[in-house]
Amino acid sequence: MSYGPKWRAYRQLCHQILTAKAVNSFIPYQTVEIARLLNDLATKNTDDSAFYKDIHRMLFSTLMRAVYGRSTESVNDEDLKYTEQSAKLLSKIQQPGYYIEDVIPPLANLPTWAQPSYRQAVKDSEWILWVKMRMWNRLKEQFTSSSAPPCYAKQMIESDFIQQGLKEEDLAWIAGGLVDAGSATSTATFHNLIIYLAAFPEVQETAAAEINRVIGDSRKPAMADIPQLPYVWACIKEVLRICPMPPWAIRHFTDADVVYKDMVIPKGTAVVCNTVALHFEPEKYPDPMAFRPERYINHTKFAGDYAAMSDPQARDHFTFGAGRRVCPGTRLAESNLALMLANVLWAFDIQPPLNGEKGKATIDVSDDAFEPYPLRHAKPFRVRFVPRSEQRLEMVLREGREAQKM
Repeated sequence: MSYGPKWRAYRQLCHQILTAKAVNSFIPYQTVEIARLLNDLATKNTDDSAFYKDIHRMLFSTLMRAVYGRSTESVNDEDLKYTEQSAKLLSKIQQPGYYIEDVIPPLANLPTWAQPSYRQAVKDSEWILWVKMRMWNRLKEQFTSSSAPPCYAKQMIESDFIQQGLKEEDLAWIAGGLVDAGSATSTATFHNLIIYLAAFPEVQETAAAEINRVIGDSRKPAMADIPQLPYVWACIKEVLRICPMPPWAIRHFTDADVVYKDMVIPKGTAVVCNTVALHFEPEKYPDPMAFRPERYINHTKFAGDYAAMSDPQARDHFTFGAGRRVCPGTRLAESNLALMLANVLWAFDIQPPLNGEKGKATIDVSDDAFEPYPLRHAKPFRVRFVPRSEQRLEMVLREGREAQKM
């Protein structure tokens, strides 16, 4: 979408749910869903791969509660299933070469009936829209019968979106995009964080010691504690650096000829940010392949705050993009990931799976352990979540039972 009134209207609606004040309104949802996640990790501990889907359910449900006023009770939920499929398809479409016209641009100048990928592109877009309209229409029916729960999508229905030049399909795209993009990228990031913490126990021990010092045994970490947990916060920054989402950023297109130094970048050219090169620059990040959160111990701000600075060298990372199209959900993503990590490490020691008589298995964090594109996402792996104490386990189970009712 080109920059203009419609783009600004989209952005404005996104910001309504992603401002600092609005993000704070997510805390009750996050608290409930984290309690449910900890309970799942504790009760399904005999299956050292179940966490992979449980984390996705938790993050998806948090966003569904805020956007559509609806929780996700199971990893087999239909909304979760369809949205996951939609997000995967969108990610594939972003991959250069998915449509042959990306590789041979002149083909896009042919009549639509002669373009090789046209029918497939229409089919893809219609299916993705169907997924988003499915959730939107359900809420609209509730709204018509005055039974719609308080949520962001309901606020959009009640807004003056028509005067802003938007249609209901636009609103469904915004609402659905917040859910699928937000849950997919955060799920991949947290999976990546888990695999690195299992592979680097010294990092996990440092984070756990910080949590023990600040929180203790009598309660779980809360959002208000995060500023007092700089190493936990640094773990989030470091995983976003070492596993950018996606490695080569989302493609953008020039809407006019751009002169850069002695080169002309023609209008309509696809431009990407080489995030990998930026994140693995040895001069800025010594030993860039190592997982070292201490790099970020003094980076206490949100990624969006650093992105707003005029000096690009001040950026913490470029995972959320750059320029005026930088992801508007940086505050929500980083705060949610930090609160999740603090709670998981407060409750559990993340350990490699047992490997028979050989003891603990080795955790692989080489490139082979990750999907390379479109998201750098750890392939399904196995770890154990070992309770740190009986006292903490009892609290996890008790609060987990209470959260199941909410």
